[in-house]
Amino acid sequence: MKKISEARKRAGWVLALGAGVALVGAGTSVSASQDEGTAKASIESALSGIDTWVELRGQIGKERALLAENKAFLADRIELIRSQIEDTREATKARRSQVDESRSKREELEAENETLKAASESLRALIGPLEARTKELLKRMPAPLVEQVRELSQNIPEDPENTTLSLSKRFGQVVGVLNFIDKFNTDVHVTTETREIMAGTTAQVTALYLGISGAYYVNGAGDRAGRGYSSEEGFVWTPVNEAAAEIQQAVKVLNGELPQFVQVPIVID
Repeated sequence: MKKISEARKRAGWVLALGAGVALVGAGTSVSASQDEGTAKASIESALSGIDTWVELRGQIGKERALLAENKAFLADRIELIRSQIEDTREATKARRSQVDESRSKREELEAENETLKAASESLRALIGPLEARTKELLKRMPAPLVEQVRELSQNIPEDPENTTLSLSKRFGQVVGVLNFIDKFNTDVHVTTETREIMAGTTAQVTALYLGISGAYYVNGAGDRAGRGYSSEEGFVWTPVNEAAAEIQQAVKVLNGELPQFVQVPIVID
């Protein structure tokens, strides 16, 4: 009985040892499986971290490139603004110079305007007597000349103190009349006119004007003639029938019909 119990005891120890070995083996297998899972999780975590780091590095690189680009853009903008500021300063300086020049020019013009005003007043005081003298002069001029300047002379005001004509217009009219007189006086003029050749008798005559210094007329028959001259009473005519033939010859000379020297009576008044 004792041997059977020991055998059973030994068998129990063997079973216990086998169970222990089995348990140890089972425990070792569970531990290895856990370590492998932990390592795999660590590797996955490390890989995920590396991916995140690479992504961050790429993002940082992009941000740095963008920053450099923005910095270059801002530098260009700053340079452009500085250039614009400098241009504005130069333009302002030029405009100030122009303003100063304009101010100086305006002062010169104002001074010149005052001078012109004074000159205008002086001319205004002169034009009235000049107009009066021109009208008096026209009274002494021959009829063809008076007719030529009629339009200008009619516009000369009767009252110099009561007229709406400008000063330049008034001077222009006087100068125009005087120019016509000067032109008429530098040439010989032949006209056909109707004149009184004797008391109560008029006839068509040929008039010969030697400028404004004198004139002659002769009728077609060559027996009636006259001499005209300027006087205080106007341009007057007096008979010179005795010189009719000479005056008729002078007319023919001027018309190219009879080239020769001709003597005609001249009287200076």
